[in-house]
Amino acid sequence: MNYFPMFFDLAGQKVLIVGGGDVALRKLSLLERTGAAITVVAPAIVPDIMQRAAAGKLQLALREFAPDDLDGVRLVIVATSRRAVNRWIANLSESRNIPVNVVDDREASRFIVPAIVDRDPVLVAISTAGTSPVLARRLRERLEALIPSRIGELASWLRSLREPARQKLRDTAERRRFFEALVDGPAARRFLEGDGGGAERHRRVGHARTANRLARSPGRRPAARSARRSGSRLSSAAGRSHAAASRSSRAAGPPSGGQRSLPSAQSSGRPAPLHASSSGRGGPRHARYERPDAEFRRRWSARSAAARRRPRSQRQQERPRDRDAARERAAP
Repeated sequence: MNYFPMFFDLAGQKVLIVGGGDVALRKLSLLERTGAAITVVAPAIVPDIMQRAAAGKLQLALREFAPDDLDGVRLVIVATSRRAVNRWIANLSESRNIPVNVVDDREASRFIVPAIVDRDPVLVAISTAGTSPVLARRLRERLEALIPSRIGELASWLRSLREPARQKLRDTAERRRFFEALVDGPAARRFLEGDGGGAERHRRVGHARTANRLARSPGRRPAARSARRSGSRLSSAAGRSHAAASRSSRAAGPPSGGQRSLPSAQSSGRPAPLHASSSGRGGPRHARYERPDAEFRRRWSARSAAARRRPRSQRQQERPRDRDAARERAAP
């Protein structure tokens, strides 16, 4: 990269144009948009420059260039038809550290003027480093056809949203995602099509979605996350206590007297029932239990798998017998 691209803010700054022909007029037309204080020095000028001077848009000196013309100047453009004079003015500007551009003389210039696509405040500059001005113009024409005419108005609308977004969205990453959604989504498309109301509606929807996402983000609810972790630890501790109670009950052996009794909740490794009805379908078989622990689930799964491996006819014969035996054990 031979040239460093940059944009000068020339509003109110003194700019000198040496020359009064058509080339100088083109540079003058470009500089007028920047709000610079323009001075033209030339012994002869075209009528359009004279009209601008009469309208007070610039200062005009109908004479040859003098070194004192560089006093207080921030930028110099040289556009005379005499090469030796152009080089002399360029050397004087260099000695005063004033950026200078000599039209059609890249070696004598400190900066070059690119071809531009102006969609104020959007500005696209195209440069070939002075190698082919025609190619730069062709690229500019193609870009002008691709870039929407209302892209500058879209940029101004987005600029008006920056301060409200900064007040409502404190996080920089969230603001960036919000504006990316605006530019890439239907809001920008509606605005470019001339539908400002539709763009504003999509903007409000996007802001609401961003606010909801922030409200649901994990970083905004540390208390709820801690409560879930505490509940998980309590459940794990309860499961371990039930398993320990089950192991101790099995180690104690059957009750005295040799009579079998209905397994209790602790001996089976299951949590104690919350409710058990004594009539109808109540009783231990239909009691409502809390969530079983891992030991009970493992034993129950093994028992169910063993039962499924028996023939279906055998299982159908065992069901009435098992039901009668359970009723006898449950009887007082």
